[in-house]
Amino acid sequence: MFEWSEDSDWYRELRKKLNPNTKTGTNREYTNKLINQVVDEFFPGAYHGKNAIKNFRNDMVVKSFIQHLKSVGEFDGQEKFDKVLDQFTYKKDGKRKSADHLYEDINRSWKSWINGEFEVDGVDRAQLKKELKAMADRISLSRMQMGSHYPSDIKVGKQLGYMIGDAYE
Repeated sequence: MFEWSEDSDWYRELRKKLNPNTKTGTNREYTNKLINQVVDEFFPGAYHGKNAIKNFRNDMVVKSFIQHLKSVGEFDGQEKFDKVLDQFTYKKDGKRKSADHLYEDINRSWKSWINGEFEVDGVDRAQLKKELKAMADRISLSRMQMGSHYPSDIKVGKQLGYMIGDAYE
C-alpha cells in the first residue's frame, strides 16, 4: 500500500527533483501520472494514491462480508468481527477507536458498496442478487416444512428477502 498526497513534503520534493530548473518542478498532472505509472508497473494490484487505505478497507469489508454470508448463510451481525477487519478498528495513531466508533469505518464501507458508490474486483452484484433470492426461497420453504410458520409468513418473508436482494443491484 502506498498512500501519497499532493500536500506532502515528499511529493513537493519529488516534483522539484523531476524538473530542477523551475521553482516548483514538474506540473501536478505529469507527476501524478508518473507516480501511478511506476506503482502500477512495479507493484501491480497495489493500493496507491490519496485514497489507498480507504480503497483497501472497502475491498476487504465487501469481500469479508460476502464470504461470511456464503459460509454462515445469512448476515447475522457477526460479519464485522472477522479477524481481517480488526485492522480497521484502530486510529491512525495506532490506538483502538472508542467503543462508540469501533466499527464505524467498516459499516460506512459496506453501506457505500450497497449504495453502489464503488465496485470490488471479483464481486458480481448480479450473481450475488441471484444467490440472495435463492437463499430467501430456501429459507422460506424450510420454515414452512418445519411447521414453524404459516404460508402467509413465508410469503412476506420471501418478499422481504427479494427486496434485500434487489438492494444489491
